[in-house]
Amino acid sequence: MSVQRVVVVGASAGGIRALEALVAGVPAGFTAPMIVALHLAAGHKPLLPLVLNCAGALAAATAEDGERLRNGRIYVAPPDRHLMIHRENLRVTRGARQNRFRPSIDALFQSAAYYFGSRTIAIILSGALSDGSRGLYAIKRLGGLAAVQHPDDATHSSMPLSAMRRVGVDYALPAAEIGPLLAELVQRAPSDEPADAHSYRIELESNMDIAAA
Repeated sequence: MSVQRVVVVGASAGGIRALEALVAGVPAGFTAPMIVALHLAAGHKPLLPLVLNCAGALAAATAEDGERLRNGRIYVAPPDRHLMIHRENLRVTRGARQNRFRPSIDALFQSAAYYFGSRTIAIILSGALSDGSRGLYAIKRLGGLAAVQHPDDATHSSMPLSAMRRVGVDYALPAAEIGPLLAELVQRAPSDEPADAHSYRIELESNMDIAAA
């Protein structure tokens, strides 16, 4: 089955617990891939896929460069690598850090906006500072959906709050309620993209090239 919708998730400090809660609520048979960028220090052991495999019904694994997206799978960025979408495949790169981080949530989100536009659903979970806000804006700019973990539910509220200040998010709710919401959202028809979608994609290309280098 071809990929019709994608779900991209960004998290930082406090994000592992939030990701566990989110994934626990996603049912088997989920009809989209989920791509996750969690800020981890270089040299950190890539244990998040093991954690997520225990948390919910979907199979999770560390993403590999060139891997084709498949519905019902969770792809996790390796430590100290950007994870991006390229058409219906994944790119794992060691491009320049963005917002001091690699993986960059903005890089993942902007690539999803570029290739999937209004078919993208993006989630920002617990984290400090503001990574993800620019990428979330890009997704909304091209007609996609945006959700954040409610700041009161997040261990670190800076990232959700930054996103809410910059973007008109569609949903703000506890992490445990995001999984069931996603199961509903991926079944909905995406909205139409704006008339200037092509020109906005051209604006995105330079940022994507930096991360992909």
